[in-house]
Amino acid sequence: MQKKEFVLNSLNGLDYTERLIFNKLLGGSFRIGVSSKTLINALTKFSGQEARLL
Repeated sequence: MQKKEFVLNSLNGLDYTERLIFNKLLGGSFRIGVSSKTLINALTKFSGQEARLL
């Protein structure tokens, strides 16, 4: 349930373009040649959450 709350709270603070990118990242359709490990590391730094929670 923490993940759902995080996603919903995050979406509330984003504009249209940011929501689009956020959804693409969550859905795995944002392909820019970045490994999933690199993406998870970036998200942990940005969100302050532990990797196991993402």
